[in-house]
Amino acid sequence: MLRWVWSLLLVPALTIAPVGGIAAPDSAPTAAQRARSAYSAMSTAQRLGQLFMLGVPSTGAPRAQLAALEKGAAGSVFLTGTTMQGAARTARVTAALTKALTVKGARPFIATDQEGGLVQRLKGAGFSAIPTALTQGASAPAALEKNAATWGRQLRAAGVNVDLAPVADVVPAATGVKNAPIGSLQREFGYTTPSVAPHVAAFAAGVRSAGVQATLKHFPGIGHASGNSDTTAVTTAPVTRHDTRLAAFARGISAGAQFVMVASTQYPKIQAGVPACFSKTIVTGILRGDLRFAGIIVSDSFDAAAISGVPVAQRAVRFLEAGGTLVLDADAAHLAAMEQGVAAQMKKSARFAALVTKAVLLVLTEKARDGLL
Repeated sequence: MLRWVWSLLLVPALTIAPVGGIAAPDSAPTAAQRARSAYSAMSTAQRLGQLFMLGVPSTGAPRAQLAALEKGAAGSVFLTGTTMQGAARTARVTAALTKALTVKGARPFIATDQEGGLVQRLKGAGFSAIPTALTQGASAPAALEKNAATWGRQLRAAGVNVDLAPVADVVPAATGVKNAPIGSLQREFGYTTPSVAPHVAAFAAGVRSAGVQATLKHFPGIGHASGNSDTTAVTTAPVTRHDTRLAAFARGISAGAQFVMVASTQYPKIQAGVPACFSKTIVTGILRGDLRFAGIIVSDSFDAAAISGVPVAQRAVRFLEAGGTLVLDADAAHLAAMEQGVAAQMKKSARFAALVTKAVLLVLTEKARDGLL
């Protein structure tokens, strides 16, 4: 085992007290205590909604979708589609979304893909033209951290509080643009773990300093993937449990990233035949256990071809059973079936119901820490 990888990890495990805890007299309630209070005030449907992050157009949710969101069906959203409308208009969009999604004082996580290059969703006045990650990786980490802080402040001003970046995947130089999900779009910071890891940490620290959460993706790595899981039914990658490439994720965690996105790719050298997002070995064993990550584990979009063989109603169930926290899906039509599947499984299994409660409390606790509760 490469022990130096794990020595980078400084993030303590999160302990959630039982629901109903009371703050000590004359002390301000902790984030966990505020989370428990909000949880107690919510209906079962509202609690389940906290586990879902739905895609909405970056230009604004259609009236019908906004009306559905107002019912508390989802607790968070991510902005999809590239727009040139600028920061001021985006701020109006996010303000409307915040109003619609706020439940019992819990405001939404509002995310977007603001990596740079061809993956920069928000553009126009108030947003910098962000270069590709490969170009970012050519700069010194200190310079990248400064730039990322600027990009984070721009997102924050526009009402976005989660950046679905940086990419921590390592693409081999020999593969380069032949890697469909990352290399073809120059989404990688470099071609080796030692060159990628410090830039992952710099980007994460920069946006976090601006009050925006960074999201490390796509765990445990798709830089060596055989195809694009968004469009291909089965993709694999040769990552192992103690792979040196995991150091890039470890560095991002040590830099303060509180979101990690898990891939839909399969890893036969870890657990054959199971997408990472449904693998307890990967989600709980490696990410929670080996890397000691205590934050929010978010899925890649559940409209991906790689999980199309799993019934919609079972996708969130399997992700939560593996140890995941927040289900991301660009297809809002999936939400009802996934929530019904989770509710049904909770009635069948007390163990699963406890996992759901723990995940909801983790989301609410992070919202409390971020000033969203």
